[in-house]
Amino acid sequence: MKRVHLFEFTDIPQCPSVFRHMITDFIREVMNWSKPYKPKLALIVQVIKANRNKKIIDLCSGGGGGWHHLQKQLESEMKHPVEVILTDKFADKTISCAIEWPQNMFYHQEPVDALAVPPSLKGIRTLLNSFHHFKPYEARAILKDAVNQGQSIIIFECLRRDWLSAAFVIFMPIITLLVTPFIKPFSWKRLFYTYLIPLMPLLITWDSFVSVLRCYTVSELLEMVNAIEGSAHYEWEAGTYQFIGWHTYLVGYPK
Repeated sequence: MKRVHLFEFTDIPQCPSVFRHMITDFIREVMNWSKPYKPKLALIVQVIKANRNKKIIDLCSGGGGGWHHLQKQLESEMKHPVEVILTDKFADKTISCAIEWPQNMFYHQEPVDALAVPPSLKGIRTLLNSFHHFKPYEARAILKDAVNQGQSIIIFECLRRDWLSAAFVIFMPIITLLVTPFIKPFSWKRLFYTYLIPLMPLLITWDSFVSVLRCYTVSELLEMVNAIEGSAHYEWEAGTYQFIGWHTYLVGYPK
């Protein structure tokens, strides 16, 4: 299945923040319920233990997505706190007040470009369900920047680019209708744009379908890695797995 880089609504700077928040809130709720990274928890722990700096710098965080449940799982597994700094290119200072963040999780209120992370933000870089947003040259730049700065990187996609995953997207309107009442914080606008004017099911379904088309395969990820100068000094692992859907991952850390 050929990769196609169509647009997603959350990638458009002109997308109204109210709709962007509704989409990221939906993603966060689905992640909290499905816990998609659980099967690879041991791999994430391995990367953390291999690093002197245990801090997590999450890139393209949106509403925090997978980290709301993943942080608890890691702390339970490792028996000590895991500090997570959430960052985003479209940083929204109001989001800090709108969401109740877990202990040791902080929202960085200044914009952070995943292609050129400020050297002051040192730690294990993670991109959870966001790497597909980037075109190939941008994806390579993200990996190159991590290697150049000697930082570990963890990439997980709750996607796999194939026709079966694309076909699964037809259920997204139903999932949106079922999940919406449980999303926090409560919002009358969310209910209005989900049930009275079904804009959210349409936006979420479109973005989900495009995300499948954009997702990188394991071979494509490894080709990017092999083209980066200095990548030989890293331990790399890439693969796919099935757990309430199909997932793709890539992790790398200095030897």
